[in-house]
Amino acid sequence: MCFNILDIKTYKIDKNYKQCFSNIKNSIEYSFAIDYMLENFDENIVKEICLFLYKFKFATKKQIIDIINKKYNISADFKFEELAQFDFFKDFILVKGYVDEEYEKNEENTIYSIGPNGVNLLIDYFNIQVPRWEFKNISKSADKVIKALQVVDIYINIVESFKDFNIVYESVGPNQRRALGDKFDVDFEWSISGNINQNFLLLIIRDEDLKEGFNRKIFKLEHFLSEKGKWRYDYIDIPRRPKVIFVCENEESMKIISKKLRGSSLNKHTLLLYTHDILLKENLLTDCKTLKTYIKETNSLKEYKSLNENLILSTYDI
Repeated sequence: MCFNILDIKTYKIDKNYKQCFSNIKNSIEYSFAIDYMLENFDENIVKEICLFLYKFKFATKKQIIDIINKKYNISADFKFEELAQFDFFKDFILVKGYVDEEYEKNEENTIYSIGPNGVNLLIDYFNIQVPRWEFKNISKSADKVIKALQVVDIYINIVESFKDFNIVYESVGPNQRRALGDKFDVDFEWSISGNINQNFLLLIIRDEDLKEGFNRKIFKLEHFLSEKGKWRYDYIDIPRRPKVIFVCENEESMKIISKKLRGSSLNKHTLLLYTHDILLKENLLTDCKTLKTYIKETNSLKEYKSLNENLILSTYDI
């Protein structure tokens, strides 16, 4: 049974799903692969795709096209499968039990990651310093793969939302920040500059996270973002206290997290609370009532209601 990417709603997946690579045993000599690529593809487009996959780890064809089209004209018939055959990419589906041949050929369910020749291209042809390719870097649990796709969807929304600003930094997690002699994971970070200089942290919260030390995570976040917290040493280029965005699994989780935050000093740092489906379905990051407009407003404490009016969201002066 193959996981249908189009059915994603809450970005949850059964833990019994596993990666099934179509070309994992491929070993195409780099010199042969590079000659083929240079003869049949635009090298700059391939470079951008490889950089994107290196940074974001996993993406669907549609997601890749949505991002690359911001810079280059790339059509839906771009031959990803050929580049996968030459080991620039690795492609896989998420399966549980028996693998049906029909599903393997379904491009909509195919997920891409960077391959060894994609990394070699960045290092040897474009002189971009990145670590050499290792299979362990793309061999992940189904949940981590789905979370990576979720981050890409959010990033696509962010790029649109901040197109009038300069995104000077972006980093895909899990990035480990330290507080109280311990670490906590951040799923995505980005910074904008220009008329507005600001850092953002994004945390994706699953229901199970609320049962596994979430109060401790809030405590560490409070310490990290405190007046003398370690954020001052981690964000030197833009010395502004990061704003936090929580992406919750469902409305019930959103209510629970909101209640926990009201009793913490994080309340004034928390910018937005969303469920993922509402965030993307309603384009909240690009909506005039939310993030983009708020950033341009004056220094005042404002409260917004979520679309379902079940939660009051507090935003703090930027």
